[in-house]
Amino acid sequence: LGWPNPASNTLYKYALAHALPTVFLGIGTPYENFSFEGLRQHAQRQLENALVVTTRDSRLANALACVAAEQLPCPALLSASTARQVERVGTIGFAIGHPSAYTQGVSQSIYELTKHALLKLQQKYRVKVICHFYDELPGLLEDIGSDCEVFYSYNSEEYFDALNECDLVVGTRVHAIGAAASLGIPGVFVAHDQRADTVK
Repeated sequence: LGWPNPASNTLYKYALAHALPTVFLGIGTPYENFSFEGLRQHAQRQLENALVVTTRDSRLANALACVAAEQLPCPALLSASTARQVERVGTIGFAIGHPSAYTQGVSQSIYELTKHALLKLQQKYRVKVICHFYDELPGLLEDIGSDCEVFYSYNSEEYFDALNECDLVVGTRVHAIGAAASLGIPGVFVAHDQRADTVK
């Protein structure tokens, strides 16, 4: 199940109504003041009924102690079935967040920093932007323009193919950096909140 946000409400309610077994692996939140009590009731119930709850940072694990959450590395680090050795860098993937994202946005200053790096590296390398959230697409497309390939898919399996076309991945998206590492592709993570605990 998707981590609580308005787009997940229907899914949570369906899972509860049909007593579907669920697990929450590697969840994180950018919110410093996150609390279990602040979640909607159906999200609380789904967490309480979950078979397993793991988080990427200790602060969230503590906030979810009431559901026996444990802090573990991001599961994306172990997600690929094969890996390769990168010999040289020709294509750089940028998995960057945009400030316009509803729940997973990054600050304007972090976005400007990563966008600046992208534009500089684009002068020497093929650059591919790997977008994780549909609500970031308009802002990324407007800011970066048509000079750069932008990838987005609703199918999470397609991200492995997109990442595997890269020789280096840079960004603010821990799942992209972790999945790239799992594929044998080096990455540079731009830490921007406590969720970075998972890549230390």
